[in-house]
Amino acid sequence: MTRIPIRSGARSAVLRCSAVLMAATLMTACGGSDDGGSSGGGGGGEASGEPIQVGIIDALTGSASVGGQADVCGARLAVDVLNDEGGVLDGQPLELEVRDSQNNPAISGQAASELTDLGIQFFVGGVTSAPVLAEIPIYADAGALHMGGTTKAPDVIETGDLQVRLNSNTQQDAGAIADYLNSLGGRVVFIGSQGVYGESAVKGIVGLLDDNVEVADTFIVPAETTDYASVMEQAAGVDPDAVVFALLGNSQVVGLFRDFEQSGIDVPLVAASGVLTGSIVASSEGLAEGTISAAIWAPTIDNEANKTLAKALEDRGGKVEGCADLPLDAQLALTYSQVMLLAQGMEAAKSDDPHEVLGALVDGEFDLPQGTVTLDEDGQIEDPTFYYVRAEGDEIVIADDIAEQVGK
Repeated sequence: MTRIPIRSGARSAVLRCSAVLMAATLMTACGGSDDGGSSGGGGGGEASGEPIQVGIIDALTGSASVGGQADVCGARLAVDVLNDEGGVLDGQPLELEVRDSQNNPAISGQAASELTDLGIQFFVGGVTSAPVLAEIPIYADAGALHMGGTTKAPDVIETGDLQVRLNSNTQQDAGAIADYLNSLGGRVVFIGSQGVYGESAVKGIVGLLDDNVEVADTFIVPAETTDYASVMEQAAGVDPDAVVFALLGNSQVVGLFRDFEQSGIDVPLVAASGVLTGSIVASSEGLAEGTISAAIWAPTIDNEANKTLAKALEDRGGKVEGCADLPLDAQLALTYSQVMLLAQGMEAAKSDDPHEVLGALVDGEFDLPQGTVTLDEDGQIEDPTFYYVRAEGDEIVIADDIAEQVGK
């Protein structure tokens, strides 16, 4: 296991958050409800008590739909497993309400108002930060708990008071990528998308570089950019030793892979943590080959929770709506984990009160596919273990040679 220590500056001062369970179903843009199954602590046998509703608002369509669909599959898969094993608390099943955010903050805010008006008090999911940030004040007013989605921006935790986040944030990610660049040395080009994620990711990494690393150039591009030919031409002109990118959206990342290959630049291509997912690698048709990143989850992590996840997708993926033919990737795994963590929090609290569940989550230690997890007092995942990874074929594999180079 490669453990990369997080720099002391990586943790934000944030408001304490509550986790919201949101089991997700891949449905139409207008959304709908679904009983999935999931085993939490109901005690064996199919759940049959009064349902606990969980909401998920995610990008089922639009520029981030590859990640959003993986999120929804992961949540729905977890609910399916949990309900089959007895549900949560006294045999209560989880019932999903799904809405399509279209990766649009205005739409996601409207969906959050609709679902909280229905009395839903637990939420999971959210592939990008801006829509989730639009939802958080609505959850706060309703006393609902949100699990942070797969967002990265520090503001996601700082904004909410019933909010936790199982995913690493941009400061934590920055330490892992900066450690690799510091071990490499030389001149680095950065490419980031305009907006909270891309700009904060680039800024965080640059702030942790050692003196042996020079920022050769930085390009902040419109979030919808898919043509990077001119960027790559300029990047080639500064003779870099590495190119680092922090972009969101399947077509945006695949476009960068294409233009990087065509540019003839022969240096490491490095994705900010969380960008290099199995879904994007598979859809790139080989263009992602060799791309390096750091991640808090990988499909080959050897623990029981991760094996259970892999088997659940293998056995149930063809039957759980929206999961057929999806690869086991970080988006799917982390949203599956949000649901499992919520269920474990309910069991630890012996309650479905959001405040009590939040308290149990912050005080507890939980076994999830990425390993044993604790949350700091603010609700952010604490000292996550990172793995250096590389795209090989249509898969992402742990890159032990990079860990050795970095000395981790």
